[in-house]
Amino acid sequence: SFARWVASQQNRIIQSEYDWRVVARTVDEALRAGHVVILCVIDALSAIHMDLVELELRQRLTDQRAPVIKPLFAPLPTITEVGKIGILTGREQPTSAADYEKALRERYVDHLSTPEALQIVKSWKDFRQALRPQTRLLVCLDNRVDDDLHQCTEFRMHRERVRTVAAQLAELMDTW
Repeated sequence: SFARWVASQQNRIIQSEYDWRVVARTVDEALRAGHVVILCVIDALSAIHMDLVELELRQRLTDQRAPVIKPLFAPLPTITEVGKIGILTGREQPTSAADYEKALRERYVDHLSTPEALQIVKSWKDFRQALRPQTRLLVCLDNRVDDDLHQCTEFRMHRERVRTVAAQLAELMDTW
């Protein structure tokens, strides 16, 4: 499978500044620096649309006190093949069922000392209730772009949907 190929080709992949493991290293650095981290994993979001996401975030968060917007992309055909847990933790996904909370707590054990320090939101409908005061790491898993991609017949329509998702995420982050 593609996931096995990725795992076996680390010497090639590690040479990229966008290696799939850079996400976990960046999260670890931000948590170590005392920052609250909001990590949005948008399945099927192509790098071709990153300009829309970054534009929406920068426009919406301009009034914030020095927001750190750091888009991280791995040049892989799909994060689903590598595994979202693999991307979030920087580790090969185990063969057992996906347990996001366990994997994230193990990876960021030094930063998530209380049960409230980690929040995982798996539905965009639940994003509004997210980010409690004790949260250090908020992980939002958004599949709307992927769901729409399977039904979209034109690039223009898909790009507009990406813009809508990006605007909604930026609006939510602004309220957090």
